[in-house]
Amino acid sequence: MLGTILSILIIAGAAVMGLVWLRNRSKVQQKATRPSGGYSGIIPSDLQDYLILEESAEGGKILVAAEQIKEDVQLRNLADALKYTGRIEDVVFLNWQEFKQRAALESARSPSLGSVVSSSTRQIEARDLFSAAAKRGASDIHIDAYTALRSAEIKFRVDGRLVPFATIREDAAKKLMTAIYNTMCGQAETSYSEGKFQDAHISDIAHLPTGVHGIRVISGGQAKGTFMVLRLLYENVSVKGDTIERLRQLGFNELQASMMKHMQARPSGFVLMGGPTGSGKSTTLKHSFETWAKRRSDLLFMTAEDPVEYPIRGVRQIGVPVGYDGTGKDGYAQALRVALRSDPDVLMVGELRDPQSALSALHGAQTGHPVWSTIHANSAWSMLHRLMSLLPQDVIKNPMDYIADPTVMTGMVFQHLVRTLCPECKRPLAGNEKDYDPSVVDRVRKIFRPGTPEYAAICIEGNTHCEACDGVGIAGRTVCAEVVLLDPKMLTEMRTNGVESARDYWLENYKGHTYLDHALTKMKAGEVSPQAIEDRLGPLDLGMILSDRRIDTDELNGLRLTESGFDKALAIAGGA
Repeated sequence: MLGTILSILIIAGAAVMGLVWLRNRSKVQQKATRPSGGYSGIIPSDLQDYLILEESAEGGKILVAAEQIKEDVQLRNLADALKYTGRIEDVVFLNWQEFKQRAALESARSPSLGSVVSSSTRQIEARDLFSAAAKRGASDIHIDAYTALRSAEIKFRVDGRLVPFATIREDAAKKLMTAIYNTMCGQAETSYSEGKFQDAHISDIAHLPTGVHGIRVISGGQAKGTFMVLRLLYENVSVKGDTIERLRQLGFNELQASMMKHMQARPSGFVLMGGPTGSGKSTTLKHSFETWAKRRSDLLFMTAEDPVEYPIRGVRQIGVPVGYDGTGKDGYAQALRVALRSDPDVLMVGELRDPQSALSALHGAQTGHPVWSTIHANSAWSMLHRLMSLLPQDVIKNPMDYIADPTVMTGMVFQHLVRTLCPECKRPLAGNEKDYDPSVVDRVRKIFRPGTPEYAAICIEGNTHCEACDGVGIAGRTVCAEVVLLDPKMLTEMRTNGVESARDYWLENYKGHTYLDHALTKMKAGEVSPQAIEDRLGPLDLGMILSDRRIDTDELNGLRLTESGFDKALAIAGGA
């Protein structure tokens, strides 16, 4: 009976996604007899010999493991996954002789099951993977199957960083991806096609872990195999309150939150939201619109999204339909036309991605609707360049005159997400400089002089194992933003002298704060580390260096950047 339980666990359990190849562990020469039974083929064979499952005296289940793997971090992954999904109560370790005797006894009790892995089993494996990712607060799950290596890597993106989770067989990964697409997704295409770029969405609550309302799925081919990326869409129930309170909880400061609320008060006009992929734009829009709709229940709020990511209470959300030719072509423009003809008071467009969507959204703002939308750019002001580049030249002869109208453009919000320090284990930079990158320390000292209260307040990641953050030194992520509330003076400057001149006017006359300024304020408060800022936003002193719009040789030497870091600096410079 107990062997049967073990087989069921292996076929269905979280162990499938909680274990990785123990490549660096020296092998134990003697091995217990492996309990017989059917295996899904996903668990690495060299680990199966060190684990068995038993019933406890209370009727629950315990995982019995050989002492040799007691300190292995991968075993902790397994135990966490099994406990999180309620499959075990605890883990018990035995010395090798005791474990070998126990394993032999279980093997004798259980005949071979000859189990066959079904699609429902793969669904269980997928659900356990989703749960393990949600427990860690992962934003994305990456599955990469490599044909030549006959193996696959599973990684989670946690707080903006990719973290290895498991290594499984290539064929098992392909079966898992097939089951996810074919049996769990609502998709435009009827079946999973290996190597073809496809996207879909999981919305069935039966497949979703607690706190996740949907999963966006993208799959395709790569040079050495196939991949699948799953974006977890969280409910964000921890963020509560009115507009100002929610924006403050996300990381916006008081002034930025007040300006965004003022943007909502405008009777018409266009608000652009920008930031890289995964920067929290959709989350900010969700909370802005949800509180706005609650405050103004007399208005009809509508969205056109591809796909609908977050449910927004009090808002009518329209998903982009498949186009007339069945491929999705013209779908966005169609959804916008439907929204604009449905008597909305306030409209949100998921993304400006082509001339048709840009022109339709601006038309909505020009005809008396507040319109909010996202757009890909490098800063708040560069979003205006991007918007003008999207407008069809055969329709809009002079885009600058079109958008530099105070009744059309209301403002811009650009944001990044930066890792926050664990409050339990963070430590001051002062006195610990020897543990930090010398070039980063030099750039900190260029901005905040050692010995000052500001320098003393700067903190870095802890260097001891901390139970609160599991030893990673990170508590989450916070918004670092650039919020621009446009007025006639700024727009006149933009129409007369261009976007760059208007930005300079904003910085000088309105004491404008860039997203890097916002991050430095949080660094000075001990909330984020210098390295976390540089990882996401570039060198700490880049704003000082680019004040004259050039990087000379001395400044370049001072940056001490790698080639990739210099590319990032140039990208930021181009968006300034």
